[in-house]
Amino acid sequence: MRKIPAILLGILLGSYMFLETDTILAHADRALADLARYPGVPRIVLQVRGKVHAYRYYRATRGATAQKSVSTIGMLKFAQEETPTPTPWCPTCPTPQPAATPGTGTPTPTPIIQATTIITDDFESGFDGPVTQDIDPDWGCYIIYGQPTFDGEWNTRRSGDWAQKVAGHASFRAGLYRHVPVAQGTTYDVHVFAHLYQYGGGMARLGVDPAGGTNPDAAVWSQMADLGTWIELTNGGTATSNYITIFLEGQSLLDDNTNAYFDDLTVQISGGEAIAAQPSIPTTGGVK
Repeated sequence: MRKIPAILLGILLGSYMFLETDTILAHADRALADLARYPGVPRIVLQVRGKVHAYRYYRATRGATAQKSVSTIGMLKFAQEETPTPTPWCPTCPTPQPAATPGTGTPTPTPIIQATTIITDDFESGFDGPVTQDIDPDWGCYIIYGQPTFDGEWNTRRSGDWAQKVAGHASFRAGLYRHVPVAQGTTYDVHVFAHLYQYGGGMARLGVDPAGGTNPDAAVWSQMADLGTWIELTNGGTATSNYITIFLEGQSLLDDNTNAYFDDLTVQISGGEAIAAQPSIPTTGGVK
């Protein structure tokens, strides 16, 4: 293993305090990335590397003056570059089922999704599932890696009595998903409020797969929640099948506590023709 003098490490960490030029940032980022690959590297190296990376990303995309959200923005880019996608992920995810063929008797009336409709979810319907996967019955859950927990949250909520929480005390990536029936070609506009408590370089974000799949890596992701306050996340597009899938995801990059909270979801569907509504997901709890 290559040895790096302590004075060099001090210079690299100190460069974060000044952040004078893009050249300094680039050199610090590369050197810290090299350090992070060594076994037993101090956690401060990972934390500082994440912040340097965040500031570089912010300067390149939004300007030269950092704001409170810069750490979260950079952590997303850091995660996309550094975190491998496991295969397979979530092998037992349920898939949308077509409507049953009516028999000879009188069929049960099927609800209709109108050409323009609004669907809401305030997470007040109760929570069901195993001890560590207590979720709203209209949703399924997935775990990419780590051992997070899913719980109904009564203390940190935006409205009503409950919100949904995804949390962990070590690195994880996990979330909730829900199928929503639409007509192909319709436009959708999804809104949800998210709240983030993190010491582990975490994030809370909203994604939508316009094709209705169950792989979160195929989703289109919007911005992330900021720290310590409820932020409205939005995501819009055009459906490419008769379902869209909504993902609410939490992630922690380091071995520290991260809690992601979600509340007050709204989905507006516009255009297209009315279609028969199908069940979104089973109501037997989360995906192992």
